[in-house]
Amino acid sequence: MRHLLPVALLFFSFHAKAIYNYKNYPWTQTGDKLVAYASVHKDKLLKNAEAIYPRYEQYVPYIREIAAKYKAPLEIAALAAIESGFNPTARSPAGAVGMWQFMKPTARDYGLQINPAVDERLDWKKSTEAAVQYIQWLAETRYGNDYETAIMAYNYGVGNMDKVIRRAKTPNAWMLIHANLVPLETEEHLLKFLIYVQIFKYLDLHGVQQ
Repeated sequence: MRHLLPVALLFFSFHAKAIYNYKNYPWTQTGDKLVAYASVHKDKLLKNAEAIYPRYEQYVPYIREIAAKYKAPLEIAALAAIESGFNPTARSPAGAVGMWQFMKPTARDYGLQINPAVDERLDWKKSTEAAVQYIQWLAETRYGNDYETAIMAYNYGVGNMDKVIRRAKTPNAWMLIHANLVPLETEEHLLKFLIYVQIFKYLDLHGVQQ
């Protein structure tokens, strides 16, 4: 199957413009940075996507349901692949917890209870609703409907992203990347997300070949 997933799957120019629609958001599907990253990493990412696909199938219908509820792009479900591999009990050394790897302050801001008796970051349904609301707020309130910038801010932090946006005088994700204003880790966070979006679309059509 790997031979059936060439970089040619990434076929839209990042310069293309589209009217915002949560069911058809214009995610970047080509461009020098994305094609270069995909050419190096796509096999590793595909292997990982195949490994976590059973969890993807289990959790993504509900994630998409919540995304539709808040009129957010359905593809944001792919972010959980990067954050935790769709593992609702994931924990990071930095203290992020759950499928969406929430830190305590953001989790509490979005209504999740965290105390000695309960940590609702581990409740995948509640944390999914919180994550979708958070990403939607980042994109639509903070960053001019740019969900790609929101994906980077999810990794880099709102304060850090706001600083680079003020410096660049634009919230456009690709302008920030091409101006080298975000760390490589944050840039690659978006690149991985965009490739996972395409891989999961492919697996939804063709499944995992044994």
